[in-house]
Amino acid sequence: MVAVVEESKPVILTRFKKLGGGSLYLNNRIIKPGQIFSYDKTKMSNTFLDTLEVVEEGNEVSVKEAIDNAPVVRYEAKKAEDGTYLVTNTKSKKVISTGKLTEAEVNELLKNLNG
Repeated sequence: MVAVVEESKPVILTRFKKLGGGSLYLNNRIIKPGQIFSYDKTKMSNTFLDTLEVVEEGNEVSVKEAIDNAPVVRYEAKKAEDGTYLVTNTKSKKVISTGKLTEAEVNELLKNLNG
């Protein structure tokens, strides 16, 4: 399945670094202290700006370019000792399945996740 993305006006993304303690919840993401992330400065609330340091001023990026450059996450199945399967993220090696799956279940899940 391929997502269709229409060209829209470019977004200016600024790179920030989170300062101080505590996490910042921003657009369904958790930003931890010391973490560097990109975000549209015009959409940033002024209340957060005192806990952020600008690392790099905004670069103009189209939405299509941002999607094309996004990291691709892949998943794989690992067979457990009892013959069932666990699904893991290939990059982080974290288990994402909530329980042990049969071969048919894992094949269906991998088909849906990896496209």
